[in-house]
Amino acid sequence: GIKSLTFDKLASSILTSCISGVGSNFLFLGSRLGNSLLLRYYVKQDGGISIKNEEPMLLGDLDDLYGNVAHTEHTQSSSAYKFEVCDSLVCIGPVSDACVGEPAFLSEEFSHKSDHDLELVLCSGHGKNGSLSVLQHSVRPQVVTTFELPGCTNMWTVLSEQDDKHSFLILSREETTMVLQTGQEITELDSSGFSTQSSTVFAGNMKKFIIQATLTDVRLLDGLKQLHYVPLDMRGGVKSCDIC
Repeated sequence: GIKSLTFDKLASSILTSCISGVGSNFLFLGSRLGNSLLLRYYVKQDGGISIKNEEPMLLGDLDDLYGNVAHTEHTQSSSAYKFEVCDSLVCIGPVSDACVGEPAFLSEEFSHKSDHDLELVLCSGHGKNGSLSVLQHSVRPQVVTTFELPGCTNMWTVLSEQDDKHSFLILSREETTMVLQTGQEITELDSSGFSTQSSTVFAGNMKKFIIQATLTDVRLLDGLKQLHYVPLDMRGGVKSCDIC
């Protein structure tokens, strides 16, 4: 029979309410007093950590939270373990105290509002897992830059194949169009394949290409390069446009 048990301390973690093995080499530590953690553990070899990647496996009921992860397998060797935090679920309870106040730091664009977006500050957690939690009523953007756009009636963002992200901001005015290129800075384009001498009715992407429709024509572009131009002889001009 069993005569004795030996326990070795591997690592320190949160105050855990439950623990569950998830797949192979994953542990989920659930806590009511702090953030719950999804851990991945490795067996340390004498010459490092040996891991064999296999086909992705599913994590059962936790798929919605963590998606697919790689199944791992170790060659057994008596040594230590290494733990890696893969994800965490934020916990703001139990709450011992709370107070409401105005934000300490607020962008100039929001500081002139008559109804400030208040914050709720909570003393939450317990012991070493205690923390201050700040709750906001809505997402508060961090404003990088701002400038006036007088006379702007509509705007669109379009993708560029080279960057695979929103690269151009098209602003329509009553009689003209302004095209801005986005990046580390926002700059106005002086010359491009876009039409700027007429008001834009619609702009969007069709696969890797850009479509711009104005009151009098339609343009097909690849980035800044105009590929095709279709003049439209319509009484009253184009009123509406869409991509199907």
